[in-house]
Amino acid sequence: MESLKGQGGVQMLITAEQEAQQIVASARNWSNVRRLDEETARKVQSLKDVSSKISYGVVAMLMKQVTTVKN
Repeated sequence: MESLKGQGGVQMLITAEQEAQQIVASARNWSNVRRLDEETARKVQSLKDVSSKISYGVVAMLMKQVTTVKN
């Protein structure tokens, strides 16, 4: 009878450990998602900054190519 109680306790501990592992894995995944979101936002802002700095030059180059007449 005691061995059945002991086995049930061990099974409960195993189940609790598995649940804890799932919780930790979920937290790590959420942390990674948040980190990737922040990195992506920084990279997008960097691209916007660079594009705003060079857009005038790009437009000028395109206008020159479009308005240049070649025979």
